[in-house]
Amino acid sequence: VYTGTMDSILVGWDFSASKKLFVAKGHESAVTCIYADDSKVVSGSADKSIIVWNTDGTMIRRVCGHARGVHYIQCGPSWCISASYGTVLVWDILTGKETDKIKGFNCRCRLISEGNITALQYGELELITGDSLGAISVWWIESGELLQSFNAHDGPVSSLQVDSIKVISCGLGGMVVQVSDIIRGEVLHTLRGHAAPVLAVAFDRKQIISLSSDGELRYWSWE
Repeated sequence: VYTGTMDSILVGWDFSASKKLFVAKGHESAVTCIYADDSKVVSGSADKSIIVWNTDGTMIRRVCGHARGVHYIQCGPSWCISASYGTVLVWDILTGKETDKIKGFNCRCRLISEGNITALQYGELELITGDSLGAISVWWIESGELLQSFNAHDGPVSSLQVDSIKVISCGLGGMVVQVSDIIRGEVLHTLRGHAAPVLAVAFDRKQIISLSSDGELRYWSWE
């Protein structure tokens, strides 16, 4: 488990032994987001930088490109996404030919949003974002082109999940779950029932699950 501190430190923990594994210094301001897998740890900071670490806390490299503090990091085997206010950067992770050692980050595209990115899902060819203005947008990753954008909420989008034709989302400005057609860019159904702002949503073939800030968990059947 990895945590970040307000005084710019990344900490690795062994929870089973209740002890710190390492304390890593590299950022110049608060560590605001962390991604970790079996081969790397990637941290974003209010100092506008991204740092890639080995899992033992040794720094691999520092990556710069944002004009404001980084508040979102998500990575896959060969890509990384980072978000700051109004901007999303999609990076290609460059590795050695014979090893998985990271050689560099190459910025593939820069996406510009009117609002602060507050929720995000990465697909094979597209990126779906929710922002602080309540809008949901679909971007073409290769070119950075905005394919679709529509207002779904009255406040920041707190969570979203997408399949090939629909997006399920919730926002901090209301107590509803929205079911939208992502191709046409319009809300199809509004699910009401929560008595507090909805923080998270998820769905499968049978149901939608939503969690609100008062601790209530609701199950919605597609039928």
